[in-house]
Amino acid sequence: MKDTATEIFAPELTGGPRVDRTTTRRRREWVVVGAAIVVTLVILIIAAARTGDHSAPLHPDNTAPNGAHALAELLRAEGVNVQAATRMADLELANTADTTVLVTDTEILTDYQRETLAMLPADLVLVGTPYESLGALSDAVETDPAGSSEPLTAQCAEEDGAAAARISHSRGSLRALQPDVEVCFPIGEGGAYATWHDSNGAVRRMIADGDLLSNASLDRDGNAALAMRALGHHENLLWYMPMREASNAVVYSPPEMRALTWFLIFFAAALVATRVRRFGPPAREDLPVVVRGGEIVRGVGRLYHARRQYAHAATLLRAGTKARMRRHLGLPAACDDTTLSAALAALTQLSEREVQALLAGSSPSNQAQLVELARLLARFERKVELI
Repeated sequence: MKDTATEIFAPELTGGPRVDRTTTRRRREWVVVGAAIVVTLVILIIAAARTGDHSAPLHPDNTAPNGAHALAELLRAEGVNVQAATRMADLELANTADTTVLVTDTEILTDYQRETLAMLPADLVLVGTPYESLGALSDAVETDPAGSSEPLTAQCAEEDGAAAARISHSRGSLRALQPDVEVCFPIGEGGAYATWHDSNGAVRRMIADGDLLSNASLDRDGNAALAMRALGHHENLLWYMPMREASNAVVYSPPEMRALTWFLIFFAAALVATRVRRFGPPAREDLPVVVRGGEIVRGVGRLYHARRQYAHAATLLRAGTKARMRRHLGLPAACDDTTLSAALAALTQLSEREVQALLAGSSPSNQAQLVELARLLARFERKVELI
């Protein structure tokens, strides 16, 4: 006779042979991976386009009023090699003393970037922000919100400032913190332009207001003269427009490595998405569903074993044995353990104490004791059934 479960789940009763979904699942996974690769490439293209964005303020190729294309072209006309840079890794050429590095935005620099820029042997020209501290960039000057909307005269002996003679305005100013700092275009206790030497002898220059370098303001008063002299001391000019960089690995990794890293991240995410276990809605299954009794017993037994519920398992074993003994002896289900023990003792010629110890004695505390109790109960039940 065929097993009932086998009959229920037989292919001919379930609408034909079981459908092999392996090929379909793999095909779906590769579609997801392919889509992830396409998305990754699109993101990389967008990132590359953003890296080459020329609309940023004071970008040397930005021809808008807030750009600095006019200044860059004037410097190139004077023989200065102007190179745009956006990451710290682009500043390798600044490790020589015949280079000037312009930092257009000190506000977004991290402490690590400030420390690295401060240690460069190249001349450094900083564009300040009135409310942003220089931090590790320099302890020679500090920014001040005091500014002027009116033209300012140099009133200093420093050659760059003296050559410019006058600038149109300045949003914010700089205050000297060391005696060797020379400040030009005075505003209150500070000025719009400052120069000094660091401990290694490299020249540091700072312009309080970057708007002086913009296309809109370059042709006013002596703004162009100040900007060209400050940036034109060497043949090479690295025009550094900082980007927010999360770590040293990002700072110094080349663009190809960053692109590969992003690709691997998205590829790994797509792979995980195709392999991860999915918890969807409960599956609907037509009744009747037949589950083998042995499977239930083994499953419950494993749960008790995993949780070390030996006492509870022993209680269930004894309860089952006593229920079968009552039916075998024709006793009512409500018969108490004392009456059952007395009847079993008279039948098996054992003492009531022995029967009571077996059916309601102490609980086992480990697996070996539980197995021994199950063996004794099974042997006792067979003995009773044979009488």
